[in-house]
Amino acid sequence: WTQMSFPTTNTLIQVLFTDQNTGYVLNTLPSTTNIYKTTDAGQSWTNQGDGGASFLNDIYFLNKDTGFAAGGSLSGSIIKTTNGGASWHLVSDGQFEGIYTVRFINNNTGYAAGDGGGIYKSINAGENWTQVGSPTSSELNDIYFIDDNTGYVAGIGTTLLKTTNAGGSWTVSFNAPSAIYRVFRITPDGTFQRAGEYGRMIRSTDSGSTWQTQTDITDATLWDVDFINPN
Repeated sequence: WTQMSFPTTNTLIQVLFTDQNTGYVLNTLPSTTNIYKTTDAGQSWTNQGDGGASFLNDIYFLNKDTGFAAGGSLSGSIIKTTNGGASWHLVSDGQFEGIYTVRFINNNTGYAAGDGGGIYKSINAGENWTQVGSPTSSELNDIYFIDDNTGYVAGIGTTLLKTTNAGGSWTVSFNAPSAIYRVFRITPDGTFQRAGEYGRMIRSTDSGSTWQTQTDITDATLWDVDFINPN
């Protein structure tokens, strides 16, 4: 790795690239979170502001032009761009509790989740959102759908929710070994991966019915994990 310069020394909480040159960073300030964009692989960055939201936690792009960012402190906010971040507009503000993650499964259908076990759905490209039922009050911070109907939402600790009817209802699984997990991923071959505090890592090859504990390689908290292929 090579350290790159950045316009501020404030905390960076997420990095997302939509191609080899174009990327976005969420940069936390004392009272808000700004979005920075690069079009030259990180050599320079432009501040795109906060889009009218505060304390953004997650950013996600459907394609090079259309993207969403979500967050909020006491209440949730979701902002949207259709021009690669040149401008953003609020599509939800104060309607729900704080939001930690937002994902879309196609151009129209998206899900968001966050504080208090809240799960939210849009069927019109993120312009409007409705709350769907949730069987937990735990903080939720990761969303993965494997097809239009089957999806998973994970939260802090062992919480893992599953839907098979496009979010109409959810079941909860607590089969994972006890720990404070902070990240959930599904690898390209369908293997579930979870990681969290004290370097704890587990994996499941049967959609979460059983889990295998991985050897700890650190005692630090693991905040993110990703895979480019099954191995």
